[in-house]
Amino acid sequence: MRLSLKKFPERLINKLNLPLVMVVLGPVLLLGGLIFRGEALFWGTPALQFYPWRNYVWEILLNGSLPLWNPLNGMGAPLAANYQLALFYPPGWLLYGAAALGGTALMAWAHTLLSAAHLVWAGWGMVQLARTIGMKELGQVVSGLTYSLGGYLAARQGFFSMIWVAAWLPWIIVAIEGLIDHNQSLKWVRRPWMRLVVFLSFMLLAGHAQLSWYIILLAGIWTAWRGWHVGGMGGIGKTVVNLGGAGVCAGLVASVQLIPTFEYLMQSQRSGMVDYEVAMAYSFWPWRFLTLLAPDLFGNPGYGDYWGYANYWEDAIYIGMLPLLLAMGATWSIFTLKRGDGLRSLLILLWGVIAVGLLFALGANTPVFPWLYRYVPTFDMFNAPSRYLIWVSFALSLLAGVGAWHWVRPQGRVLYWTRLATAGAVAVSIGAGLTWLSAGEEIRTTFIRATVIAGVWGVGSGILALTMPPHNLPQRRRVWQWLAAAWVCFDLVFAGMALNPGIEQGYFSGLPPDSSPAVVRNILDGQRLYLSASDEYHLKYDRFLTFDDFNLEEDWLNLREVLLPNLNLMEGIASANNFDPLVPGRYARWISNLDEMETESRQPWLALMNVGAVEEIDEAKINGVHFDPILGGKRFRWFGCVTWARDSEDAWQELIRLISESGSELPAVVVLEGGEILNDRAVKCNPGSAADITLISENPGEATINVNSPVDGWVMMADVWYPGWKVRVDNVVVESYRADYLFRAAAVPAGEHEISWEYKPASYLAGAVISILAVMMLVFVGKLKRV
Repeated sequence: MRLSLKKFPERLINKLNLPLVMVVLGPVLLLGGLIFRGEALFWGTPALQFYPWRNYVWEILLNGSLPLWNPLNGMGAPLAANYQLALFYPPGWLLYGAAALGGTALMAWAHTLLSAAHLVWAGWGMVQLARTIGMKELGQVVSGLTYSLGGYLAARQGFFSMIWVAAWLPWIIVAIEGLIDHNQSLKWVRRPWMRLVVFLSFMLLAGHAQLSWYIILLAGIWTAWRGWHVGGMGGIGKTVVNLGGAGVCAGLVASVQLIPTFEYLMQSQRSGMVDYEVAMAYSFWPWRFLTLLAPDLFGNPGYGDYWGYANYWEDAIYIGMLPLLLAMGATWSIFTLKRGDGLRSLLILLWGVIAVGLLFALGANTPVFPWLYRYVPTFDMFNAPSRYLIWVSFALSLLAGVGAWHWVRPQGRVLYWTRLATAGAVAVSIGAGLTWLSAGEEIRTTFIRATVIAGVWGVGSGILALTMPPHNLPQRRRVWQWLAAAWVCFDLVFAGMALNPGIEQGYFSGLPPDSSPAVVRNILDGQRLYLSASDEYHLKYDRFLTFDDFNLEEDWLNLREVLLPNLNLMEGIASANNFDPLVPGRYARWISNLDEMETESRQPWLALMNVGAVEEIDEAKINGVHFDPILGGKRFRWFGCVTWARDSEDAWQELIRLISESGSELPAVVVLEGGEILNDRAVKCNPGSAADITLISENPGEATINVNSPVDGWVMMADVWYPGWKVRVDNVVVESYRADYLFRAAAVPAGEHEISWEYKPASYLAGAVISILAVMMLVFVGKLKRV
């Protein structure tokens, strides 16, 4: 049998799965350059949070310990309870395999690969949802590409936990569809309730509470809408109960993460409502509505010319020119379909989701969100209202798919207007392009460039509409569908590719012996480094991570040299600063108070914190900073005198008084909470306050010292007090007191004793037991009955 080369392209196109090919190709084009060059996403949170966290976790695991506590930031803080670390998210475990093979560099590269994989998963989930709704191939691929490569996800590639969570949204809706319609024969909706539990569990473990909550709300809206169509109010009740039951089971499965995180939340600076100004930060800037047509109208930080409000990525909303036109076209069906038609109802739902999502995203720019912040629970829990745009991205993606599904050859007046619009787009693009090329540099604005590019995508969209083959030419129509899908893909990749800068793996190699970290390590000799809030802000946002330009004029290795938190984790250096999303609430108050002080007033407070050096801005230095050693700090201190505080505020005020009265010396009295209350504020003392203290051993979750004193007294450890830390004196458990408002202390009798602190939180044990039992129960129920 002779192989016809002429027919080969046609046969290949007919055999390939268009949606699958395109949803894989898109992320490969977006991030493949980084992946194949061996580079890693690094700008912003990857450099300062995700890589240092993961690297430190890997080091702890290599030492045979559990990564539950981080002693190197903020005078100690929970590590695994840090929700955005997503330590228990199963796909994230692949990163440690990469670390085992190639260290930090390969693990960083693997983050980029995993981010691309989640984009593929998100796109394929939208394809399955579109297929479940009934869309044909072109509608499926447009929905998949628009969601996975649209501005909301493409601009946030470095926010790994957000990408991981968002990837599960379409799969959750697919499972809800299967739960409601048992007559579907599709493989991915068999045992729909179990699948819903699994998808919700993975989302809850993926590490971003804010997006998880928004997705749960959206899933509730979708469930109520579908329940109404199935059985009115009774149908809503039944479907919402099913979703609630699945949510509860998913919460039980994820308990190993959720329970410790909830404990941390209650101890953190966010245990109450988020401050109003913080909650309203990154409200959607109304002018960015224009970027639905031209994403870089206000510039692009990837090109170094962003000049819009706040930052680029929080307001990123672009879904592509052709998908936007298709979404607008689908809207007309609302007015042409009969009342009660399922598609008409879907379109109304999607536009309702878009309207509410945009209203919430506008935040402080309307009176609605401020009112909700004050009077409706959960609206005071998070900042960045613009993140509600995930609702908009999801709904617009489905609308674009519906538009592609019902896209027909233009005829009559529609044909006339399509030709006119295409010609207009050509004229606008050519005119703007000529202006851009011939005019002076002073008017080469982002408006002109963005208009040229928008015109090009508009022209291509018009040409595709005008050249659509009729249904009686299936082969030509198949080729045309591939071209249309490719046009959408290239549009979105072009819009997002500059937003994801990478860095070579050499960035993660060891620094030379004369580097700043090596020098600082010698200066500190086990003590902590302190950087003021103003200097930290300047280094972070004015020098290195400017929102208007991702391209740094200096060597990025200098970012490691200046030891911004949490980069200190990469160097094994303890820092009094902490760049985690959550920090202990008392620590946050302490640091805020410290930042408000005059520099000369900070000395006793820094000494209490065991700070051995202060980092300051110094433009005369090569790295732009210098490190000043300071004296007086000790991590373990002995006290023969103690005073008791009634509560946290009493302890705070008493500590302030003692420090102010001590002058340049540290107070000789420790303020304790949790014990005897002396109304007259008498100080209880034992004569002879000297003691010999020797550190015997230490790892991230344990510290053991030897204390030898002639009298009874108290030993204080200058690490943050936190539930779960147990203290033993000669292997006998004793009470761990809050000391000097923030730290830990234990009573020690006269003589020589061994004192050990060990982090054994009941929250992890309870969470692990519940998670294991929940998984076992689901496996048993799944085998017993198909649910």
